[in-house]
Amino acid sequence: MSTRSYIYIKVKPEDKGRVIKNPLAFAKEQGIKFRKGTQKCRHFEPFTTGTCDYIGIYSHFDGYVKGGVGQELFTRYQDYEKVLALISLGSMRVVAEGDNVCYHSLNGEQQVYICFSYDKLTAKDALGTVSYAYLYEGGKWYVTTWPDNELFKNLEWYPLEDILAQQGIVIEETQAVRLD
Repeated sequence: MSTRSYIYIKVKPEDKGRVIKNPLAFAKEQGIKFRKGTQKCRHFEPFTTGTCDYIGIYSHFDGYVKGGVGQELFTRYQDYEKVLALISLGSMRVVAEGDNVCYHSLNGEQQVYICFSYDKLTAKDALGTVSYAYLYEGGKWYVTTWPDNELFKNLEWYPLEDILAQQGIVIEETQAVRLD
């Protein structure tokens, strides 16, 4: 059984209309790793943010927070450019370091994106018909799901770091220190 999710990024105003001519090369520049041989089976069209305020992708497997997409995003995608690189690849079968596989690489389709032109992306709009939605905005990750337990009492965005901590996952923040 799959636990489906959406992954969104809030597009910076200066990035509206930005074109990434080669999403795979851009992703590699940002340090995203792929399953061996994956790049051989992919055909990428240029990616553009267009007029979207929020742009996102679908991920089919492991959408849950602990041990799934949530933990992977929080652990490995803490930089705007790296998150944008992930989004530029299009909808994913799975998001996992060294195992990222886009849907279109499996069946020859074009990359698929979700675009919202809203001032604010609501949790309800973001979820649609999936189990979880993740949002990277202002340098932080947020998560939402349908209210059904102690962690998610309301249909709203929750800081992903807080939800991971409540599930017993504490990830030490590593930041580069500038030595000038």
